[in-house]
Amino acid sequence: MAREGILTMSQGSNQDSDRDFKRGEPWALMHGMPTNVLDVGGLRVARCDFDGDTSHPLSHLNAERIVACVNACAGISTELLAPGAVARMRDALIDARRELGNYTRHEMGYANTSALGAIETIDEALASPEAASNE
Repeated sequence: MAREGILTMSQGSNQDSDRDFKRGEPWALMHGMPTNVLDVGGLRVARCDFDGDTSHPLSHLNAERIVACVNACAGISTELLAPGAVARMRDALIDARRELGNYTRHEMGYANTSALGAIETIDEALASPEAASNE
């Protein structure tokens, strides 16, 4: 029988709003209990175990991965992490890069215009109803 990992997301009773719960980074592993993930204020936000077994090697590895992902995304809004948003940004940047490849050294003044166009495309994608529904 395959063992299933359990990820428990916990929100302290003193947390009154979603804004309070998302208190920022860095997140860390709890000293002495490396399967518990703590937010910047020390609130346990996740516990990783396998059928209650916190000594399972994957429990610690999963907790480490959660911490690494959250900390790597520090400063990136949730909207930018929404499904499809990164792909749209990537496509806009590929298009901008492709366009820049057509310029000679003397025409690089147009690079700024191209970059601004990519930024505008990203802003439009983030403002779309699809991006808003993924929050």
